[in-house]
Amino acid sequence: MKKKLLLGYVVVCLLLITSCNGEDSPAESSDVSVNENIQAIQVSQTPFLPQSTAIMMPDTLSVWIPQEIQALILEENPFLAEYLSDNPNVATCKFTESTPTVMLGQIVFALTVPFNTIRDEISKDQLDLMLTAADASGSIIGASVETVNLLEQLGLSTTAIKVVEENALIEQVYAQQESFAIIPFDQLSPAWKVLRINGISPYDQEFSYQGYPLSFQFGLQCENNAQIDKLNGLINSQWNNRDPEKFTSILLTGTTALTRATAGKMEVNGNSYPGEKVYHWFQAADITHISNEVSFNSSCPAANPNQKDLFFCSRPEYAELFAFLGVDVVELTGNHLVDKGVPALEETFDLLSEMGIPYYAAGRTQAEAEQAVLFENNGNRIAFLGCNEAGPNFVWISEGRSGVNKCDMDKMADLVRGLREEGYLPVVTFQYGETFQFKAMPNQRDDSRQMIDAGAVIVSGSQAHLPMTMDVYYDGFIHYGLGNLFFDQMDIPVTGTRREFLDRHIFYNGKYLGVDLLTAMLEDYAQPRPMTAEERENLLQDAFADFSLIVE
Repeated sequence: MKKKLLLGYVVVCLLLITSCNGEDSPAESSDVSVNENIQAIQVSQTPFLPQSTAIMMPDTLSVWIPQEIQALILEENPFLAEYLSDNPNVATCKFTESTPTVMLGQIVFALTVPFNTIRDEISKDQLDLMLTAADASGSIIGASVETVNLLEQLGLSTTAIKVVEENALIEQVYAQQESFAIIPFDQLSPAWKVLRINGISPYDQEFSYQGYPLSFQFGLQCENNAQIDKLNGLINSQWNNRDPEKFTSILLTGTTALTRATAGKMEVNGNSYPGEKVYHWFQAADITHISNEVSFNSSCPAANPNQKDLFFCSRPEYAELFAFLGVDVVELTGNHLVDKGVPALEETFDLLSEMGIPYYAAGRTQAEAEQAVLFENNGNRIAFLGCNEAGPNFVWISEGRSGVNKCDMDKMADLVRGLREEGYLPVVTFQYGETFQFKAMPNQRDDSRQMIDAGAVIVSGSQAHLPMTMDVYYDGFIHYGLGNLFFDQMDIPVTGTRREFLDRHIFYNGKYLGVDLLTAMLEDYAQPRPMTAEERENLLQDAFADFSLIVE
């Protein structure tokens, strides 16, 4: 009985299925057996039904970025090109310099003046006034058309900015007193002096965007969180033109001679004494340089502040000053390095090597003396090399005898060219004859320019006990003499041997940008201190009196 009921049930189901599917009527297919129908039912496939159904939404992301900004952003995030819209009214994410929900980058500008300007700083209020009202004195704030367009998109008032062709900007600003230029940080050159604004400079080692009026953050504002999340997930990195990982600073210094009265003060006050008031300048540089002009000699007697002869030596323990300051490289071009014989110079090589401080411009062989010291910092490749032009003859290296590299300017130029071809930015330091004047001698000027023509970016005179003038020559900077750093010459106040320059040079992304001049006054025969404002102004006036500028 149960078998008959089951068979009847199957037949009914089969009739229902064929009816719903629009198949032939039972009368037309009466010759199909029940068993065949049952078999057909058993092998049929059930259509796939997903457990859940996703709602597919079209990609509505579109981005509007001003034409002036696009190249900057696409440099770091080229994928954005496929979402760009040329109509801000329909874009779902729009560029903004105010409270962006998606960060795209930061840009820093510098307020600059001609390099030979005495002024160092300006307040934000003064800057705001200059940007919004024309100056009755006729001075200008100049900027290239590209810079003005950028500033406008970033929300800065450009009413009083004069648009100047980029290749004419230096000429026009230099030609007019009390004139300024606004320049993107990464486009700076040695011709410009960067002014501090409210005490902040983009040349600062620990520069912060916060509080600096010419730094801007920019990005996008989007319509919803989904668009924000999508962009934040796609963005690789933010663009900026003042990336600390591409920034390098070098501190170049003048004459160091740890002998006579300077050494006497170290005996009394400790070996770190000379550097204590300029320590912060050494710490605020990535690479620090000392031009050491006197050999370290274990046979050197105790310091005699009243020493009459000019044959000098330094006790080895005085080199602790270099460790205290964190010196990274030592120049050995000095004309007193063989005063106590070749063994004293060789002991100096050994001592510096033990301290892990590389040296250049002297050696046991000519090849060693010519060898540059190479650094790579934050992607910037920098080479130090130097020579002695002044003599005396017995200080120069010769066959089989250690000594100092004698200047052969054509050979030095070839070395510079070779380093530049290898991707290094060469820094050349010279030991010239002392002239005790601010003005450079004609041969010194010619030799220094020859090095820049060969590819050097900096030429620095290490011989000068009196600070000297400077030149900007094409894309290079020449300082003919920095004065003393650690040496006891306080007895020539008229010519100013107490006055000192320490030059802090700035490199960015494989390019030399320029220099920040630090100024010090020697005290107590041993210890330089930062200058007062009046002292600094007087020194800059004297040093800039013979300044020259040659650019393309």
